[in-house]
Amino acid sequence: MVFKDKRYTYKEVDEISDRIAGSIAAKGLGIEDVVSVLIPRCEWMPIASLGVLKAGCAYQPLDPSYPKERLNFMMQDANAKLLIADEELCPIVDEYKGDVLLSKDIMNLPSLTEEANSSLFTLHSSLKPSALFILLYTSGSTGVPKGCQLTHGNLVCFCHWYQRYYDLKPEHKVAAYASYGFDACMMDMYPALTCGATLYIVPEELRLDLVALNDYFENEHITNSFMTTQVAYQFATNIGNNYPSQKVGMKGIIKVSDKFFTDDEISRLSVVAPKVILNIIRDYEVVEKKTVETPEVIKGIVKCNNPKCITNNEPMATHFHVADGILTCHYCEKEQDINKVELV
Repeated sequence: MVFKDKRYTYKEVDEISDRIAGSIAAKGLGIEDVVSVLIPRCEWMPIASLGVLKAGCAYQPLDPSYPKERLNFMMQDANAKLLIADEELCPIVDEYKGDVLLSKDIMNLPSLTEEANSSLFTLHSSLKPSALFILLYTSGSTGVPKGCQLTHGNLVCFCHWYQRYYDLKPEHKVAAYASYGFDACMMDMYPALTCGATLYIVPEELRLDLVALNDYFENEHITNSFMTTQVAYQFATNIGNNYPSQKVGMKGIIKVSDKFFTDDEISRLSVVAPKVILNIIRDYEVVEKKTVETPEVIKGIVKCNNPKCITNNEPMATHFHVADGILTCHYCEKEQDINKVELV
């Protein structure tokens, strides 16, 4: 994992996140307890998240750009048991009175004892796919922020699909572009970290500076990156690059909704930026529907016969989570016997 001039091996990330997990477990926290994380864009985005997850807890990523009233509400609504934070950001959540682990103290946490390591191993073997992984909240810009729970099973299914669809390999270099509190951040981080790829945290000052961002991609030989719709469109159509030094072409991913672009505009985008844009994905679902962004291309694994999933008298192709022989539709959330769904 790379952030600016800081580079961490998988072994180092594992050891540091183990220390965080041990510290959390020592506080008596465990499965499905929520730990809020309030940090700027930095190396702690993946490392602190992994530490929380290794302790069996779920993490709640907080965006420091949100108004303090929203952040305080989110923590209270989540019943957060611990806050991992940058010291300078703590005043933003002044209504929280619980335990705090400052990011500046993480490297000074003790290594795991043999007993603590054994306890965490026992805890990991008791985790189920239905255990809470992350608690996300909408920004609240149109009202009260709404919470969304995602499980370990949700993320495992998504990572497997993403790695297959984008042919993600250990030699790839993946840019983490999305905001930490945005659901796409999980798409940036976890498929890469679970296949041995290198994760590059894009510095905040580069995210909207398209020329500097392009230089960053070229200098670091980035192979995969997500961008938000409007930024990606501007990047693809206005920034000239051919990535001459790369053996693997840049695999840009644009999440496109019909309300933004017409078919003609999408066709034009594919023509003007063929080396940047490999996949244009339409109609992704929002966080309120309790799913990581689910692009249309992964739908069609099975067809759900629930009336809610039938359009024009035909079962709608959707995506299922499989656990203990039961298929759960991600759209209608109905559990069905595998023998009663239409396989395609």
